[in-house]
Amino acid sequence: FRTSHLPSIHEDEDNKVCERMNVSNCSEEIDDILDEALDDSELDYSDCGPTPPKISRTSQSTLKMEGKSPTISTSSWEFEQKTPLKSSEHHCHDFKTPLIEGNNSPGAENLPHVEGVKDGGLFHTVSFYRKCNPQPRIVRNDAEHSRKVVREDEDPDILKQNILRQIRTLQEDAMQQEQRMEQSSKALNYCVSKDEFEGSYERVEGERLLLEAFHKYSAAMAEVERLKTEGAMGKTTPQRNRPFGCKGSISISGVTLRLKTDFIKQINSGMDNFVHYFVCLVKYKNQVIPTQMLSSVDGISKGRLHFPNLINVRELDFDFQIHLEVYALQTRKEILTHEVKYHIRKDKSVFNLTPLRKLKKQEVSRLPGPRHQNPVNSKTIRRPAFGKVGHTTISLDTMKMKKYSLHDVPPISPLEKDLNMNLTAHSENKVEKRGFLTLFTDVNGFGDWNRRWCLLSGNSLRFWRYPEDENKEEAKYEINLIACITDNVTLAPREVCSRMNTFTFETQRPTRTDDKQSLIMHVNRKSGLTRVRHLVMADTRDERIAWCSILNSALVNLRAWDPTFRPRSESGSSSETSSYSSNSQISVDES
Repeated sequence: FRTSHLPSIHEDEDNKVCERMNVSNCSEEIDDILDEALDDSELDYSDCGPTPPKISRTSQSTLKMEGKSPTISTSSWEFEQKTPLKSSEHHCHDFKTPLIEGNNSPGAENLPHVEGVKDGGLFHTVSFYRKCNPQPRIVRNDAEHSRKVVREDEDPDILKQNILRQIRTLQEDAMQQEQRMEQSSKALNYCVSKDEFEGSYERVEGERLLLEAFHKYSAAMAEVERLKTEGAMGKTTPQRNRPFGCKGSISISGVTLRLKTDFIKQINSGMDNFVHYFVCLVKYKNQVIPTQMLSSVDGISKGRLHFPNLINVRELDFDFQIHLEVYALQTRKEILTHEVKYHIRKDKSVFNLTPLRKLKKQEVSRLPGPRHQNPVNSKTIRRPAFGKVGHTTISLDTMKMKKYSLHDVPPISPLEKDLNMNLTAHSENKVEKRGFLTLFTDVNGFGDWNRRWCLLSGNSLRFWRYPEDENKEEAKYEINLIACITDNVTLAPREVCSRMNTFTFETQRPTRTDDKQSLIMHVNRKSGLTRVRHLVMADTRDERIAWCSILNSALVNLRAWDPTFRPRSESGSSSETSSYSSNSQISVDES
């Protein structure tokens, strides 16, 4: 809204000019205020680029004198307004992408490339972005599918913590065995103080418990001292000659001791007034495992002492030594019956007496007599009365022997030096791995490759069609690794199979009636053995290397605890294998 200018006739020309300039200035200020209000409501300065610089009054007046736009505000500091956009240009900005204006904007060098901007390129290659976002794979040989043994002796901190934990556990076991020794000693002290328990089974049982607790306590304390010494020296037990991560267990059964012929005749004649008790202790480090106690009265069968126990010794190192010790005890035959020994009277009892006789009996019992110390209150610990009459040592080398013998048997002992027992070694193979593999099979003389889900666990390699079938059904195909005769599982030679990432190994088993010569089977009717070649293909080179490595470690563990294993170089089958390879070369490659 603008005020009208009324001309003045009676004033001179100079006054007219001054008045016109004043009115014009007022009108311009009002116009500027209205224009600014309208511009704030209609225009969006966010689309007009960066904020314009401020202009002072002096520069404003200079712009007016130079004939610039009269729409500039007269405030102390104002923002310069850009030229309004045309309608066509305004509609073009409805569809736009972020605009990068030069290198002066902050962080312009870190901004990504925008489509439509010239001279814009990728910061990295396409392969780099693909590696950042890997595609999902069916199965990879990740850490969760294979458990590898970690050498704890390489880290001194872990070693120290393990030693301290073992020492605490052993000390607790030693305290428990010491309490048992005290209890057994109190029971034996009571039996010794009473003539009724001379040669009784109660006393012999107390001696057996004392023997067991004494040796368990001694073994625990000896192991504590060994661990303290090794911890102070900062080293572990030397294990240079054993395979890495190889632990095993041994089962001992059928322990039989042969008795002397003269002793058997003496017992059969009834001239022997003594009873001989025998018990065996199997000792390894802090493990002490006793057998059942047998006597010469009811434990002899065909001139032998047969212990029916099955003993399992676990967590064995490769260079283990198990000590089997035989202990014996001789006592007189028990004469008193159970009722006499415990003063049990069935015909006369205190409760059947008349009141007068009962009173007299109580008065007699109150009479003062010599005081004896109660043997139960004694805190002395007795030494076991059982004596060692023989011992032997069990190791991997001695397991190959068919006959065993006792050492340091006293001449007056009723035992012979012959010892019979059954030993079975087991590898505590904790290697486990899962994944997809492609297995080669022979179908009527033609090769066929089938993709299967595979599980390596324990001593076997099992195959299913799908991963979910592992917990639902039995394996479709299984390979017993104990029967493997290949020294080292590695990449299949090109003359055997030209497929990439294929590894091979062979197993040997007794010949069956339906065995036939084929691409993967070699039947030897003369020796009665059939050798089967297994061709397995992995998806990638890394998977093939991982499978070969874990299979080799599993085979090392199994063979370390198999005394009958012979390397393939000693079996004399290398010539047969070479001819077997050349005969099956063409068929496998063509498939």
